[in-house]
This record gives sequence, structure tokens and C-alpha cells, in this order.
Amino acid sequence: MSFSSSAKAEVSKKLMQASCCRKAAIAAFLKFAGVIYQSEGIFSFKASFENAQTARAFFLLMKNGFSKHCEVTIKKNSKLNKNYVYTIILPPSTDNLQVLKELHFVKKTSKEHILSFSLKEELVKKKCCKKAFLQAAFLSCGSITNPEKMYHLEFDMKTKEDAEFLQKILRSFEFEAKIVERKSHYVVYLKEGEQIVDFLNIIGAHAALLELENIRIVKELRNNVNRLVNCETANLEKTINASMRHIENIEFIEKTIGIDSLPENLREIARLRIKYKDASLKELGSMLKNPLGKSGVNHRLRKIDKIAEELRKGGILYAKPSDES
Repeated sequence: MSFSSSAKAEVSKKLMQASCCRKAAIAAFLKFAGVIYQSEGIFSFKASFENAQTARAFFLLMKNGFSKHCEVTIKKNSKLNKNYVYTIILPPSTDNLQVLKELHFVKKTSKEHILSFSLKEELVKKKCCKKAFLQAAFLSCGSITNPEKMYHLEFDMKTKEDAEFLQKILRSFEFEAKIVERKSHYVVYLKEGEQIVDFLNIIGAHAALLELENIRIVKELRNNVNRLVNCETANLEKTINASMRHIENIEFIEKTIGIDSLPENLREIARLRIKYKDASLKELGSMLKNPLGKSGVNHRLRKIDKIAEELRKGGILYAKPSDES
């Protein structure tokens, strides 16, 4: 089972059960996974799901919220990896009008009630109803990418109006939800791992939350180790390159004017550098007659580099300076 399916299975068992919350959830289920039909003033509707637990949750909401016993059909989808599709159907009935009235999906004209299949603010006035709405939205059209790969939560919406409605609810919980148009749909998404953790907490997917947190900890630890290894590798490469340059310059001096022409302090470090090619500056400094620190050794080697550079420029004879420390 994928991370997203596992989270949905958990949320489907924890839907908010207050009367007002049931209506908010049913409205979200119908809007994002359902269709409403109207024929000669009689309404009927259905909602389809790929997850059996989600279908069962919607079935129970209709039964407990409106005392409606829906029909259930199960078909194998021939297009989407042959998964089963569970459809909950409320057959045509004059009683269905009252359900749609309470969901604010119909409006009355002078002659009749007509379908107005858009989400209304009245459904989500309370914070608990907003949570119920987010639970149903996630179950209907939400998905979470495997957090081992990346942090991404999205809702696939058919209209820009629905996407903006959901974005407004998410932002009421301080989520930085964004909308992007993808083909003919609108996708509301969250990218940050911390935001997805907070979302799972709000919809009650606590087991999924803990799993995601564990993955985040392991990934952060792995990234820290990689950063340290990369830093050590870069420092080692820098040290090797510097050592090779020093050796090359010392050998060049030996071929031109000879190491013996260098001041005693430079002569000593030059011979140690040639003898102990793999030693660090700190190790070289400890081998001197009068030990020096890393910066002192580096200072002497830079002087040797400079002498070699001067010798390469036009072959100017190097004048041995007086010995200096």
C-alpha cells in the first residue's frame, strides 16, 4: 500500500461526526468525486471512489447524516491499472431535495428548485467543519507523493473556483497552498515537509504523520552525513593539490638554483615536504627543529612558491636572501 493510500485508509476511519461536520464532508465528497442529476424536478446523485474505505466512509456519512441508504456498485476500471471503482448511488427521490438544500447545492426560483453545484461558505463556518471538509477533500481528490522521493501533497480540482475555495480553507490553517493549472485541471498543492506533517495532523492521520516524521529524520541525517563527507572530500582535495604544487615548485628550484641556495628556514621545510609528501601542514610543522603551527608552515611554503614563480618569469637568477625565521 502506498503512503497516500495508507493515510487515506486511516483518515476514512476518523471522519468528524458532528452534524455540521458531516454536511461539510458530504458536500466535499459530492463536489470532488460526485455527480448530481436533475430530471423533472427530482434529484439523484452518485460518487465514485477507488478506495473501498473511502466509499464506506461516504456510505456511512449518508446513512448517519441523512438516514439515507445508498446503493453500492463495484466495477473494475479498465483504464486505470484495472483497479476497482466503488460507486455510491442515491436513486431519484423527492426526499433528495432536502439533502441538497442542507448542502446548499440547490436554490429556489419562482417556479422550482434548481441545481447550484458550487461550494458555499455557510458549510465551513466552524473550524471543525473546515477540518471535516479537508478530510473529505483529501479522500476524494488528494494524494501524497512517496516522501522518500519528495515532499508533495496535492488536490486535483476540475474548476478554478473549487481550487480557490479549497486554497482559502487551507490558508485559514496557515498553509501556504498554491494553485497551478495542469492540462484542463487545477492542482492545489503543498511542498514543504513540515506543512504536510501539519496537514496530516489536522485531518487526523497520526500514524502517517509519525511515518513521515521518521522519514524526514532519516533523510535529514543522511543529508548531513553527505554534506560532511563532501566537505571533507573538498578539503582533502584542496590539501592534495596544494601539496602537489609545493612539491613541483621545490623540484623546480632544485633543478634551477638548488635547494641549498634557499635560506635555512625554507630549506628545512622544503626537504621535509619532499620527504613526507603525504604529511599535513600540521605534521610538517611538528617535525621542524623549532616546531611551527599550520599557519607558520604555510607561510614558509608560500615563500617557496613565490621564489619558484620568480624563477619561472624570465629566468631571473634568485638572490639568496638572508636567513629568516
